[in-house]
Amino acid sequence: MRSCAAGFWSAHAKAGDPRMISGYLGGKRTFDAAVGVFAVAYADQAERDHTTLKRAVDSRQIDVVLDR
Repeated sequence: MRSCAAGFWSAHAKAGDPRMISGYLGGKRTFDAAVGVFAVAYADQAERDHTTLKRAVDSRQIDVVLDR
């Protein structure tokens, strides 16, 4: 989590004034918590999407073509 937040901050700091960006993001813990909440929600959605896709493939609602 820390490396993700640091990478995000570092990349965006190059695009503008680091002090302004830091102020916009709030305290370190605030941003870290927000990234953590987003990451968990994103992972949960990815799992739901995969389950939906797998069901569609298993029920032959969609065809899968493997490129070899």
